[in-house]
Formats: sequence, structure tokens, C-alpha cells
Amino acid sequence: MERLKTADEEPKGEKIADLKLKAKIKKDANKLLWEFLAEQWWLLLIGLPFMFAGSAQEYLVPDFIGKTLNAMKDGDKDEMKRLIFWWVFTVIVGASCGLIRDIIFGITSQRIGTSLRQSFFKAIIYKDVSFFDDNRTGEILSRL
Repeated sequence: MERLKTADEEPKGEKIADLKLKAKIKKDANKLLWEFLAEQWWLLLIGLPFMFAGSAQEYLVPDFIGKTLNAMKDGDKDEMKRLIFWWVFTVIVGASCGLIRDIIFGITSQRIGTSLRQSFFKAIIYKDVSFFDDNRTGEILSRL
């Protein structure tokens, strides 16, 4: 009766070949990802400032809270009203920037997904007929 080999008993040549294949696949996948991102560079460039502006409010709000509490403690109502106004303004601007960022990056991801599906479809269309003998159509379509 033949005993199954454990991972430790596997020949080192096969392990090295597997590692090289995995590294090549990873490299090719990264290259492909950057190609799809490069197609949408202008949308990503537009969304970048909104990403930073939307995140800036997270750093400003604690400062407003501290200053507002100090103004309350000192009894300075005019300063407190001014700080609350700018606090609310900062939150509204930050939320608006976050909304615009989400819309822009959502459109970008939809376009990248569409481009990826189109490339996949083109690659399948130009396959040899024997490819469809080996692979079931349902499995191929589920990848789209």
C-alpha cells in the first residue's frame, strides 16, 4: 500500500517551481491591476483632494471640542457661538467632500470592473474551440 507524501517529503524542486509560478502570477496580476488603474488616472486624481479634505475634519473636530469646552468654562458666549458655527461648517464641508469622494471612487471602480469584464470577454471570444471542450460554459460565465 502506497503511503501519501507529506509536505515535508515533497521534492524541493517542485516547491521551488511552485513558488516561482506563484511569484510570476502575483507579478502579472499586479501589472494588470496597474494597467486598469492607469486607464482611470484622471478620476483618481480628481478624487484624491476630496479624500484628504474629507479626512481633515476628523483631525479638526477634537480641537473644536476642546476650544468650545474652554469657552463654556470661561463663560465667553460669543467665542462659543463662533466656534460652534465653524465646527458645524467643518463637519458639513467634510461630509460633502466625503460624499463627492465616494461618488468619484464608486464611478472609478465601476469603470475598472467594466474594463476588466470586457478584457475577459475579449480573451474568451478569441479562444480556440478546444478550450470550450475542456471548460464548461457555466463556469466561464460565472467569472464574468
